[in-house]
Amino acid sequence: MFKDQPNGSTNEVVNFTSATGSGFNTTTDKFTFSQSSMTDMDYIDVAVTSTDNYAISLYVNGELNTKKEDSGNATVRFITNPNDGDVFQIKFSPIAAWDASTINLTAVTASFVIVPITTPVNIATASTSATQTYTADVIVADQMPEQKISDFIGSLVRAFNLVIVPVANNKYDIEPLDDWYAEGTTRDVTEYIDTEEITIRKPSLYRRINFKYNETEAILGEQYRLQNDIGYGDLRADFTFDGEEFSVEVGFDHMLFERLSNQNGGALTTIGVGKSITREIEPYIGSPLIFYVAGNIRGNESFSYVNMDGDHFPFTDFWQVGNVNNDVAASVTKTLNFGTEVDPYLLQGFSQGLYSTYWKDYITDLYDTSRRTFQYSGQLPLGLMLALKINDKLTIGERNYIINQMKLNLSTGETQMELLNDV
Repeated sequence: MFKDQPNGSTNEVVNFTSATGSGFNTTTDKFTFSQSSMTDMDYIDVAVTSTDNYAISLYVNGELNTKKEDSGNATVRFITNPNDGDVFQIKFSPIAAWDASTINLTAVTASFVIVPITTPVNIATASTSATQTYTADVIVADQMPEQKISDFIGSLVRAFNLVIVPVANNKYDIEPLDDWYAEGTTRDVTEYIDTEEITIRKPSLYRRINFKYNETEAILGEQYRLQNDIGYGDLRADFTFDGEEFSVEVGFDHMLFERLSNQNGGALTTIGVGKSITREIEPYIGSPLIFYVAGNIRGNESFSYVNMDGDHFPFTDFWQVGNVNNDVAASVTKTLNFGTEVDPYLLQGFSQGLYSTYWKDYITDLYDTSRRTFQYSGQLPLGLMLALKINDKLTIGERNYIINQMKLNLSTGETQMELLNDV
């Protein structure tokens, strides 16, 4: 993080050693609410004995519900409105302005309370007199987004308009759609097709085309989205057709980077940064980011890493990361923006985005005025059916077609085809 901004830290579970009442498990340090036996629960009081500053967090069903900062001997109250089966857990961590000193909680008691009429009644009480210690360790993995591998790959496929082709057990070829089509073979199937009965239709056209990243909560990206009604790097187009919406949503955050200015005079520096903090100046993790390493910047101004003792370690050179693939404007050939955006470091707009590079041919062909769908039937020989690939082009008469859908009967050779004329 930047100097004087909140630190990222990992919430630690309070290890309770004893419990009374019902519902609290000292093995898992979790309280489970049962509506049939407990009726309701109005609040949870966490009484802490300490001489330090600390934050107490309430987790419900594994998700952070509320986090409150306090210091010294104090009781932190969490108002609750539980559903049957909800699981509660108490964790502690440093405050946002942590100086990396050790935090000790010498005793903790958590009371799970219902107020039937006027007098509070403890459903359960968990306590420990064993000191809970938080040291200066920051676990980097805990400051990173979590995402399933399948979701990550799926987002790459959608962003770059990729095709995944299985070639062996646990082995796949992944390539852009245009490249995949270019590898296909053109096959003349005229003699096997019934050209007397053809159904021709205009394809249904979308009323809106929308390419978007996650709605980031990082400070600059969120400000941009709120001001422009569209996220930085996103692309949207509306048409007068009555069709549905074509939406490509990518499960990544998209960082709006920043080139720093010198506070003395306001001149631009050679330093580029990406701030992963919210508008409330709180740490922000969000979803995974993808970025280009554009080059090694040999800067004129220095920046420093500052340790908790205030020692400065200055640098002038760094690897420039961002949404364009080069740190020289004339050499930029690709960007991670869907549309044309001004790069905040190079201060120039670039049109070589994801749409232009990977989606444009597909979309423009879709809206071509001559594009039609053709329904054919035929009788294909077995050898041809076995050799046919979905990226092959078919020639029928004097026209080439792209395969949209096809049903093959390997026993009889009967074939039903939905084809798109090659435009």
